[in-house]
Parts: sequence; structure tokens; C-alpha cells
Amino acid sequence: PKKKYVAVILAVALGPFGIHNFYLGNNGKGVAQILLTILGSLLFGLGLVACEIWVLVETVQLLTEKEEADANGYKIMTLAEEIAREQKKAE
Repeated sequence: PKKKYVAVILAVALGPFGIHNFYLGNNGKGVAQILLTILGSLLFGLGLVACEIWVLVETVQLLTEKEEADANGYKIMTLAEEIAREQKKAE
């Protein structure tokens, strides 16, 4: 399963390139973000600003658990769920 904290780190670090969306299987959104960043940067950087706002909204959605599944319908695990899963394996 995908991990929520990995998606958040990717969004913060590489957000304008849509890497977090590729990680979550949302390839269309990822391509749109790349195109907006690259083509929009030719228009005085307005595309990059728009993409940063878009990424900020998606990051907040990930952090507030609005996103519960990836594009394939698999659950996105939170850090607490992953720790509990690892502890259960250890027992």
C-alpha cells in the first residue's frame, strides 16, 4: 500500500512536477501539473504560481485525510497505521 507521509514529502519537495500524483497513480493530474509548470513558466511564472497553489491544496487534503485511497482504490496508509502494522508483525 501507498504511504501518506511519502506522498506529502513528495508534494512538498517536488510538488510542481506532480511526482506525488504519479506516486498515488493519478497520472493525468501529474502530467497536468508538469505541463502547467513548464508551459506556465513561459508566461512570467504564472503557471508555476498556479501549480504551487494547486499543490498546497492537495497537500492539505492529504494531511487532513481527505484522500483515503490511491487511483487504483487501494488504501493510503497513515504513519500511525503503518507503525501499528509493523508492531503487529513483530508480535
